[in-house]
Amino acid sequence: MFRILLTATVLSLLFGAGYVATADTPKPAPATPKLETFKKLVGQWVQVGEDGKPTDRVMTEFRLTAGGSVVLETIMPGTENEMITMYYQDGDQLMLTHYCVMRNQPTMRASKESPAGSVHFEFISGTNMKVTDPHMHDASYKFVDDDHFIATWRSFTNGKVDHIGKFDVVRKKKAAGVR
Repeated sequence: MFRILLTATVLSLLFGAGYVATADTPKPAPATPKLETFKKLVGQWVQVGEDGKPTDRVMTEFRLTAGGSVVLETIMPGTENEMITMYYQDGDQLMLTHYCVMRNQPTMRASKESPAGSVHFEFISGTNMKVTDPHMHDASYKFVDDDHFIATWRSFTNGKVDHIGKFDVVRKKKAAGVR
């Protein structure tokens, strides 16, 4: 019984000390308008078919993590090609790190010159790769409206485009009566 009490006391002191240490931590800067745009994507998104109508195929899912400071995207969830992209701020810059099926992690920065209703990301660095290795090099998002966007990702090898992936998706609607 004494050991249980001692363990509980030590744990409460450790957690209490951790709380005190974080209580004085300054609050992060407010989210940039571009990060706020990505926060609005939370939910499931389905592929648009050739007929222009939504299919049942979930192409991507967005959710908030890290106290709302990061948008986590799961691309092609539940498949062997599942990938993760994290959208976050570095100061006043919107960044992304893409955890790719190619087993590398390119990091990109949103261009300040992105046209209205769009965000274009440009490669700045990567881990687990050489710049000449195949990797996602840039990505563009065109926001058609709050429930429809088109993402275009370009893969480079040896400094040249070798593949373009286009994702035309709409927000998955909940069934009537489901909350």
